[in-house]
Amino acid sequence: MKSILPLFAIVTAGLITALEGATNGWVTKSASSLYFAMVVAFAMSAIILLLAAPFLPFRPAWSELRSLPWYAWLGGAYGLATIALAAWATPKLGAGPALIAALLAQTALGLALDHFGVLGLERSPVTWLKVGGLVVMLGGAGMIAVK
Repeated sequence: MKSILPLFAIVTAGLITALEGATNGWVTKSASSLYFAMVVAFAMSAIILLLAAPFLPFRPAWSELRSLPWYAWLGGAYGLATIALAAWATPKLGAGPALIAALLAQTALGLALDHFGVLGLERSPVTWLKVGGLVVMLGGAGMIAVK
């Protein structure tokens, strides 16, 4: 029962990701500018965060933030790269192939991160069963990518 809410949250994130690449690609194509699509995406994010801020109970632990390593601050850069790459690639590949390729890459890297326990993650060794799951995903990716 403890895993239901996080599972629902990540499934929702996956659904939103499918929409994100398509809508940002649409803006890119319409404006003939990947840069403009990224500005629109991040402006909307900033507006939503600013509107939500008064309703969220948060108190940053500034002393804890100061002790983070430099690479802990790269999350925003990852988001920027994700939006730019998805907005560029999704119209060219289609939403299904773009998402399955991204999901396959995410899963492979996720297994490696878990295996080595990097970035504060709990170690979870890669097993043959997990490798088999990745191989099944690769086969599915090939079937989805066929035009």
